[in-house]
Amino acid sequence: MPFTDKEYQKEYNKEYHKEYYIKNRERIKEHKKEYRIKNRERILEYNKEYKKTENGKKKNRINTWKKQGIIYHDYNILYDIFINTKNCDDCNRILTEDERNTSTTRCLDHDHYITDNENVRGIVCNACNLKRG
Repeated sequence: MPFTDKEYQKEYNKEYHKEYYIKNRERIKEHKKEYRIKNRERILEYNKEYKKTENGKKKNRINTWKKQGIIYHDYNILYDIFINTKNCDDCNRILTEDERNTSTTRCLDHDHYITDNENVRGIVCNACNLKRG
């Protein structure tokens, strides 16, 4: 099936931008670097505000899990399960979201020794997470 004009234009633009980036990679990198230097305070303020939004919190949490070695097939699904879990999987205590860790803070428990497939064991309170080790 042949492309419509819009589809053709979209594909053409993809290729054009890809080629343009390859030809001008160093110049673009330098421009981005200069922008970051000139707008450092503005970027920091934006990032600070973004981290307070739901998307920012989600992205930050998922990135933290990845750094901790948590492996899961779909982190978006895992995040939804994590946020919507109201009670500890072990002791059935009501879970909380706090600035600082308390005994009822929601935690994602995972097996530190499994590194080749999913290693999530459940959503538990901080007290149960510390007991499991």
